[in-house]
Amino acid sequence: MDNDFVHDKRVDLWSLGAILYTMLCGIFPFQADGDDLIFRKCTGKVAFDAVIVSERAQELVRGLLQVHPDNRFTINDILKHEWMREDDIVLHRHDLTLAATFLADWEATAIS
Repeated sequence: MDNDFVHDKRVDLWSLGAILYTMLCGIFPFQADGDDLIFRKCTGKVAFDAVIVSERAQELVRGLLQVHPDNRFTINDILKHEWMREDDIVLHRHDLTLAATFLADWEATAIS
């Protein structure tokens, strides 16, 4: 077995970061044509719209999208993170129009 392709649960934390980014921003964190190009673009560096995504949320996503698994947030880091511990009332104030736009774009793509 080639050790270059061995993954542990930390790869799932990377995926969680990508999913969280997509949920918060309405787009995928890494975009390119073809799997090989996407793989090469996965540097862990992502851009955010600061008006929409809070600093704490950005920090959590960046902690999950660390390329080196040893530097990536653990599940305990996630559970202790300030964004996860914020009062839900803060989350209710956010405008969800981006989510509606993402859904409409996804539906249009799925139909094509």
